[in-house]
Amino acid sequence: MNKYAFSIVMCIMALTSPIQAADKLSINNFLISPGVTEKEFTIDLDNDNVYAGFQFDLYLTEGLTINTCIASQRLPKATALTYNKQEDGSYRILYADILNQNIHNIQNISGTSGTIITITVTASNEAALGDLTGYFKNVKLSKLNGEGPSYDEMPFPITVVAASKVTAKNYTRIYGDANPTFDYTVEGGSLYGTPTISCSATATSPVGTYPIVIEQGSVINDVVEYIEGTLTIEKAPLTIAAGTYTKKQGEAMPEFTLTYDGFKNGETKDVLTKQPDVTCDANEASAPGEYPITVSGAEAQNYDISYTNGTLIVENKKGDVNGDGSITAQDASLVLQFIAGKITISDGQTDAADVNGDSSITAQDASLILQYVAGKISF
Repeated sequence: MNKYAFSIVMCIMALTSPIQAADKLSINNFLISPGVTEKEFTIDLDNDNVYAGFQFDLYLTEGLTINTCIASQRLPKATALTYNKQEDGSYRILYADILNQNIHNIQNISGTSGTIITITVTASNEAALGDLTGYFKNVKLSKLNGEGPSYDEMPFPITVVAASKVTAKNYTRIYGDANPTFDYTVEGGSLYGTPTISCSATATSPVGTYPIVIEQGSVINDVVEYIEGTLTIEKAPLTIAAGTYTKKQGEAMPEFTLTYDGFKNGETKDVLTKQPDVTCDANEASAPGEYPITVSGAEAQNYDISYTNGTLIVENKKGDVNGDGSITAQDASLVLQFIAGKITISDGQTDAADVNGDSSITAQDASLILQYVAGKISF
């Protein structure tokens, strides 16, 4: 071995300079689960000065062992990196260019931050669980001239977490609504990171069931079972109403126009797979009174349909005071009797008796009825 290279190693081993807070060894995101083999972690060095070598003892927690230790590109000569397991279970890691035969060719560690070593770690099935602490101990950093600081220990967090089961929750919504905000439950070990949840259903998706897919996302746990949920889309409520209509006895039946309340996504009655039936027992000659308008029979893939029945009001026609469907002298007599205070008539009869439409019932109305009966006028 070159005597100059040997002297560098000796200097590294003997450094006792005071602590410099700007120098730091670290392992980030050290999270592993029992039974996991050869998981990769990086050891980083943030250094205040430029160094040519280093030594430290790496202490992991119970059940964790190092499989490999590989130098990064920051170390100019990878073959100069060694690691050995010690009797206390720690790993002594040393980097010094001891094979270089020319002291003038020894290179510094490049840069002042970033990865210096990549290790792979195995966790036994019996590895201790929890938020634990590992240590870099007996840390020594060396410049080319052999000077440099030493540190008793630098701690870093180790998390050993049990297997987890992450289950997307189930949801139900009606057709046409936006999807809810999906959530999940966690069983077993704590989850580090956030999974992604997605569902192919949109506001226009038809009634049915859709998988709620849950995936790794930013989760860094090693052993996680992801279980899908289900979004159930149910029919949206739709009300079909007939409304209220009025006609005079003897007039043609009105055309019933239905109204719809509850369509989604700008849809219309055209999406109904079966159009509604509208029925009414009244006809053109039906006597004055109220007749139900019944709506039924509509069908739709995405709607739960209910109905509001309507009413057809048949009124006495002008001049037909007694509501028998014809205008005769008897109707004129009833008007005269009403004027004389001998009888009372209903609201429907009042409308029929007011032939001239001046909102009052007088002898003139009786006269108009008689003229109609004589064929001299028409209503």
